Amino acid sequence: MRYYLSLISLTLLLFSSAGFTRNDIIRISTTTTIENGNWYPLSVKEMKAAAVDTALAQLTKTGNFIISQQDPVDASIRFSISLIGAAEIVKLTISFTSDKYANHVSTVSQQVSNLDHQRIYNAFEYVGKEAAMQLHARLDLKQAISRETTSEDLQPHILKILKAINQLSIESQQASSTSLNDENFSTIFNEAQRLKRKHNYHQARALFEEVIKHHQDKKSKTVKLARDELIYGIPMFQVTALQLDASNRDPIVIRERFQTIDSLLREILANNNYNIERSITINQKLDEVSISLHALEKVMQTQALVGANNLRMLLLSEFAMNGQWPDKESLTQQINHYVQNMSLIDYQLQDQKLHLILKDTRVDSTVTITGSENGDITIQ
Repeated sequence: MRYYLSLISLTLLLFSSAGFTRNDIIRISTTTTIENGNWYPLSVKEMKAAAVDTALAQLTKTGNFIISQQDPVDASIRFSISLIGAAEIVKLTISFTSDKYANHVSTVSQQVSNLDHQRIYNAFEYVGKEAAMQLHARLDLKQAISRETTSEDLQPHILKILKAINQLSIESQQASSTSLNDENFSTIFNEAQRLKRKHNYHQARALFEEVIKHHQDKKSKTVKLARDELIYGIPMFQVTALQLDASNRDPIVIRERFQTIDSLLREILANNNYNIERSITINQKLDEVSISLHALEKVMQTQALVGANNLRMLLLSEFAMNGQWPDKESLTQQINHYVQNMSLIDYQLQDQKLHLILKDTRVDSTVTITGSENGDITIQ
C-alpha cells in the first residue's frame, strides 16, 4: 500500500564551509511516500515523524536550510520509505532533483527483525538522520567542485581530478578520456580511504560515490571496491572504531556507543543479506552487543540502587522522627539538598503507604521505593 503525504515548499539556504554560500537560495518542494505492503510496524504518522522529520531536522539544525511556503521551486526532494519483507528491513531514499543543480540520491536501510516498537521507531530515526547527512555531504562536495573550493579534506590535486570527471560527464555523459583512466579514479578511491581513516565518513562516502557514478567501466575493480565500501567497508570501520574507543567511561556514553554499533550492524546486515558469511559474522556481533548492553544495564541499575540507598536512610530518619512519610514538596526539597544525582519522577502516598519512582541522572536508570505504614522500606 502506498501513501502520499503532505507537499511542503522549502527554501534552502546553503552556506557550509565546503562550498555553499549565502547566495545559494534554492526553493524546493518535498513529497513523502510510504510503501509498506500491509506491514504496520508503526503508524503512518509515526513513520513520517521518525524518518522524514528527523531527516529535515538534521538538514536544518545548522541553519543551512530555511523553510518557507513560496513558489516557484528550483528543485524537489522526495522521501521514499520502503518496508521490505515480512518485518525485515526499513529503507529510506532521499532524492534531490533539480534542473539547475546536480541530482542526488541517498539511501539508508536497517534490518529490524525481532525489534520492539521503540527500537523500530529508533531505526526509522536512524535512517532519516543518516540519509540526510549523506545527502548533505554530496551537495557539499558538488558545490566545492563547482567553485574549486579546496580544504584540508579536499586537496587541490583531488579537486582537479574531480572537476575534470564532472566536466566530462556534463559534456559527454561519461568520463572517458585518456587523461582520466582507472589510475585517476584509484586516486579518488585512495583519498576516500584516507578520509574514512580520519573518521570523516560522509565525506569519504561522497568520494566513493563519485567513483561509482563517473567511472566508465562499471565492472572495474575500483568500482567494485567502492561499492563494497558503501555497504560494508565504511560502516564496519565505524563499528571497529567505536568498539576500540575508550575515551569516555560514562555509562550513558558507553550505552549510546553500543546503540550506535547496533544500528551500524543492522545497516550492514540489511545491505549484505545475500552474503551468508557476512550475515553470520554480523549476527554474531549483534549477539555480542546485546549481551554487552544487557550487562551494562545491570551495572547501571546497581549504581542507581546504591544511590537510592542514601534516600532510604533519609526516609527512615524522617519516619522515625515524625511517624509518617514526608509529603511530596518536603521530600523533593530534601532530595535536592541531601541526595546527589537523584530526581523524583513519581510520588504517591495513600493510607500511609509510600510509592516513589526516582531517576538516577548519572546512569539514566530508574528505581522504585516503597514504604509501608509501619516504616519498612523496599528498594527495587
